[in-house]
Amino acid sequence: MTTTTKKADPSASFDYSSYFTQFNPTKISEDFMNMGKNFALPGIDMEALAAYQRKNFEALTSANKAAIEGVQAITKQQAEFVREAMATSRDLFEQAGSISSPQDAAAKQAELLKTGYEKALKDVRTLSDTITKSSGETSKILNARFSESMDEARDMVLSLKA
Repeated sequence: MTTTTKKADPSASFDYSSYFTQFNPTKISEDFMNMGKNFALPGIDMEALAAYQRKNFEALTSANKAAIEGVQAITKQQAEFVREAMATSRDLFEQAGSISSPQDAAAKQAELLKTGYEKALKDVRTLSDTITKSSGETSKILNARFSESMDEARDMVLSLKA
């Protein structure tokens, strides 16, 4: 009895962004504003508060998108590394038949180890650079919104005194 197993295609990227298609920061802020109308407090501009929250949700959405794009880039790079490793392994098996002596085999192994080690270091650097870039973009989005948010909160509180 022969059974076949379906192998996963490492080049097929999982679309993490599909999880966020239902997330709508504008609708959330509108719902927040409508809910706030029932509990309106004197001196608080509910429109401004809703706009404030909408900007926060939009920044979080942008940061999540940047993070997801980073994860997708890393996944794609890892799939490429696996593809390259498989191709290299195939080539090595094909070359194995042409090795004539133990000395040649030892020399070939040393060469392959060195090449493999250098390739692994290069791949780790590539992944590290991608992670650094992705986290930098995410942090930049969140830091900019946080700074802007603090200015807006200060202005809202100061407007209550008037």
